[in-house]
Amino acid sequence: MTALPSLSEVLESLARDPSWRNVTARRTLPSRPASPEEVPEGLHPSLRDVLGARGIGSLYTHQVRVWDLLRDGKDVVMVTPTASGKSLAYHLPVLDELLRDPDATALYLFPTKALARDQFDDLETLWPGKKGTVGVYDGDTDPAARRRIRSSSRLVITNPDMLHTALLPHHPSWARFFAGLKYIVLDEVHQYRGVFGSHAANVFRRLERICGFHGSRPRFIASSATIANPDELSAALTGRSPVTVAESGAPAGRREFIFYNPPLLNAESGIRAGNWWETVRLVLPFITAGHRAIVFARSRVETEIILTYLGDALKKAGHPEGWVRSYRGGHLPAERRAVEKELREGTVRCVVSTTALELGVDIGDLDLCVISGYPGSVSGTWQQAGRAGRRFDDSAVFLVAENSPLDQFIITHPDYFFGQPPESAAVNPDNAHILKSHLACACFELPLRDGEDFGGKGKEASLELLRDEEMLHHSGGEWHWVGQTYPAAGISLRSAAARAFRIVNAETGVRVGEVDAQSAPLLIHREAVYLHRGQTYLIESLDPEERVALARPAVVDYFTEPLVSVDVEAAVPDRSETWGDVTLGHGEVQIITEVTGYRRLRLFTHEHLGEEELDFPADRMETTSCSLSLSSAAFSGAGTLLLQGLGYLLSRVAPLHVLCDTRDIRSHCRKGGEGADAVLHLYDNYPGGAGFSTLIFEQFPRLVAAAEEVARTCPCLKGCPSCFGAGTAVDPGAKVAAAAFLERISIPISL
Repeated sequence: MTALPSLSEVLESLARDPSWRNVTARRTLPSRPASPEEVPEGLHPSLRDVLGARGIGSLYTHQVRVWDLLRDGKDVVMVTPTASGKSLAYHLPVLDELLRDPDATALYLFPTKALARDQFDDLETLWPGKKGTVGVYDGDTDPAARRRIRSSSRLVITNPDMLHTALLPHHPSWARFFAGLKYIVLDEVHQYRGVFGSHAANVFRRLERICGFHGSRPRFIASSATIANPDELSAALTGRSPVTVAESGAPAGRREFIFYNPPLLNAESGIRAGNWWETVRLVLPFITAGHRAIVFARSRVETEIILTYLGDALKKAGHPEGWVRSYRGGHLPAERRAVEKELREGTVRCVVSTTALELGVDIGDLDLCVISGYPGSVSGTWQQAGRAGRRFDDSAVFLVAENSPLDQFIITHPDYFFGQPPESAAVNPDNAHILKSHLACACFELPLRDGEDFGGKGKEASLELLRDEEMLHHSGGEWHWVGQTYPAAGISLRSAAARAFRIVNAETGVRVGEVDAQSAPLLIHREAVYLHRGQTYLIESLDPEERVALARPAVVDYFTEPLVSVDVEAAVPDRSETWGDVTLGHGEVQIITEVTGYRRLRLFTHEHLGEEELDFPADRMETTSCSLSLSSAAFSGAGTLLLQGLGYLLSRVAPLHVLCDTRDIRSHCRKGGEGADAVLHLYDNYPGGAGFSTLIFEQFPRLVAAAEEVARTCPCLKGCPSCFGAGTAVDPGAKVAAAAFLERISIPISL
C-alpha cells in the first residue's frame, strides 16, 4: 500500500506551484520542550492516583504556579497558549477542595454549551466517584436532571446565560450550592468582551451579591488566550485583582505559518482573486492526502459558501463530499455534537467553521488550519492557529487575506503581525442600557440598598428610570422589584437586542436553525437564500411578531446580500480635541438603519444577477461614536467620496489597536451641523455602545498612522477594496486627496 504524502511533502509540493509567489511570509515556529515540576505534595491522594493512572508523573510549571497562588488565597488569571493544560491547572485545586470539604461546591462557567459538555467528559476520567456530583446545567438539560443538580451537585458546569436566567433569579433554590461555593472558573475569558463581556460583568456583580447573601466569598480562576490586558479585563469582569500566570511550561510542536495573498487580477483597480476560492484550493491537496484540517471563515454565510465550494471540488475530483462538514452558530445542538464526534473519531477530514470552534472543544488531532480572512486581531489569529497541532505534532497554518484594508495591511506587513503584542479587550459594564437591565435583575433577586456598590456613573439615573416605569419601588433605603415580569428572561447577554428568530422548514415544520434579532432583517428577509449544512433554502416569509421565518428547500445557483441604508443623528460630543480645521470628538449618537433591498450573486462566479426592493421599517439604535468633524478647507472640496473612503479605511484598520471585529465598528459620513461642513462617524455597532469608539478616540493617532501606511503601499490607482474602498474609484482624485489628508493629520494629538 502506497504511503500518503506527509504534511511537509504536501507543503513542498505547493511551494513548487507558480501560485506560491503569492506567499508573503513563511515562518517556522520551532518546537518547544516541556518545563515540568513535581506534583504538589498537598494534592489529595486520590487525585495523585488518577494522575498516575493517566501516565502523568509531573505537572507543567504554570499549573504548579496556579496551585500555589490559590493556596495563598489569590484570584488567578492564566494566559497560556492553546493546548497548554489550562483545564488541568484549575481542575486539580477545585477537585482537591471538593474532596477535602464535603460541603464545598464549585461553579464552572464557559461561554458556549459545547465547551461545557466537553469539560464534563474530561472530568469523567479525572474525578473518582464523580457520578451524580457533577452536572451540566444548560438549555439542553431536562427538568428531572435540573432538579437533581440543584439538590445534590457539587460542581455545576454552565454558561453565563444560564447563570443569568436560571441560577441567580432562583437563588433560594440553590441556597446549599451558593453557601458552599469555593471556586468560580471563567474559561476563555478573552471571549468576555464588548457587549457580551459588559453583560457578563454585571452578571458577576449579581453573583457576588448572591454569594455574600448566602455567606460565601469564592475565588475566581480565569483562563484566557493571549491578550494584552488579562489582569485588567479579569478585574473589570469580576471586581477582583487577580494574579496573572502567563509563562507556559507546556511543550509545543513545530509549526509552519504561511501568509498567502490572493493573486492580483487587475493592478489598476486593485481587484484580487476571492479568498474563498483560494482557501478551497489550498486546503484541497491536504484533505486528499489524508490530512485533517479546519477552515475558519468570517461569517455564517461564508462558512456555508466555502463548504459548498469545497464539497463541489471534492466531488469533481472523485472524492466523497462527506469528508467536509460545517460548524457554526445557528446549527441545532444535535448537529453540532454530531460534527464534534465525527471530528474526534476521524470520519470527517475537514470542518469549515466560524469562531464557534475557535475555543477549546476537543475535536481531535488536526494537521492544518486555514484562516480565510484575518480574524481581526493578533490574539484571535493565534487562537485559531492553535487548533492545529494540538497534540504537539507538527502542523501548518495558512492565513488567506481578504481584499480589505486590514487584511492587506497584515498580509503585506508580516513583521508587524509576528512582532506585535496582542490587543487589549474592552468592556463597558456601566453602559446605560446594559446596567439598567441588570439593576432590574439585581433588585428582583435581592432588594438593592442605597449606596450599595453596583455599577458606577448612571446607576442612580437608571434606578430612577426603572421607578418611573413602575418596575421598582423605593422604601426604607432599599429598591424593591415590583414589576409584573421576570426581568432576566427578556435580556440576552449576547446582544442588547431581543430573543432570536427561529427558521422553520415550511414543508415539514421542523426547526432548521436560528438567527439573532439584529441580523434577522439582513439574513432571513423575504426571498433571502439561507444556506444550512450544504442545503439551500428560500425564505418565504418573516414574522417579526412571532419571530419565525418560514424557509422552503430550493435548488438555486445564487446567494443573496442585503442592501442597507444608514443615517446618524448626533448629540453634542462629551469629549473633543481640535487642531486646525479638524475636530475629533466622542459622544452619543443615534443610528437609523433600514434594509432597503437585496442583490442576487451567482455561486462560484459572484456575477451580479439583479436587485429587488424590500419594505422594512427603519431601526433606531442609540450607541457611541468617535467623530471627525471637518470644514470644507480640510478636504479641499473632494467631498463625500473622500470621507467615505476615510471611514472605510479607518474602520477596517481599527482592530489593529482595538480588540474587536471589523463588524463591531461601522463608519458613516454626513453633512455637518454648525461649525462643520461634514462629519465622519466611527461608531459601535451595538445598542448603548461597547467601548470600542472610546478606544478609537484615545488611540486615533495610531489609527491614522496605520491607515496612512495602507494607503501608501496599496498598488491601485484610484482606490480599491484594499484601501479606501471601491467607491473612490469613480473619482480619480479621491484616493490622492484622501491619502494627502491622512498625511496632513498624522500629527501627535494630546488626548
